[in-house]
Amino acid sequence: WYKSWQTAVLGIFMVLIVLVFLTPKAAVWQAIPGLDRLSQVSSSDINTTNRLTFWQIGLKGFSERPILGYGPENYSYSFNQHYDPALTRTNNSGILNDKPHNTFVELLATTGILGFATYVVLLIILFRLALKQKDGGLFAAAALVAYLIQGQFLFETLGSLLLLALIAAWLDSQSTPLRIKAPGKAVYASLTGLSIAWLVYIGYVQVQLWRADALGYRAEQAFAAGDANTATLQQKYAAAIISP
Repeated sequence: WYKSWQTAVLGIFMVLIVLVFLTPKAAVWQAIPGLDRLSQVSSSDINTTNRLTFWQIGLKGFSERPILGYGPENYSYSFNQHYDPALTRTNNSGILNDKPHNTFVELLATTGILGFATYVVLLIILFRLALKQKDGGLFAAAALVAYLIQGQFLFETLGSLLLLALIAAWLDSQSTPLRIKAPGKAVYASLTGLSIAWLVYIGYVQVQLWRADALGYRAEQAFAAGDANTATLQQKYAAAIISP
């Protein structure tokens, strides 16, 4: 019954995802932060065209240094080297950018084929471990798929890396169970308290980042529409948000 329950939950999520993409402008999705941006995604949207250009620039950088790339966190070198002047007609992110908003492209540009191949091998290992698990493996595989999908449009953050680390740690613990003496209740209580405190802290930081990102996005839209006053105001609100 446990596996059937997993399949049912994943099926419900898949149906919701399909509904969101089929009806992106529905009022119910517009009321949810983050999902409201789906209604604005199109081939002519500023963020879409910018991302496509960022990816092209990253691939050009990879073609120049295919073995080791420009080095971790050095996508900006490729961006400056192959800068497209058309980006100046979009928004602030088109003037200076250090991320291509695509994990695969960033790895190719910054770590070359060696770093990219290592990353792919790691993912293959995790997927194989997930598919071998009878209990929870389906959820782990789904979480890996979600991680990969978001990575095609964003870049690595504390949240995405934490998700990948937790999945890898759980799969490893299931495949190679440790034979150690069970810790006492005090240890469990301490670890539980630390975990809760850490999750609360991460949640707070992430919410602050979401707020700042949403305001920055509205500022970009206002700037593109020629409303400089609203763009400046939204940008000030975004900059005023304090996050650790």
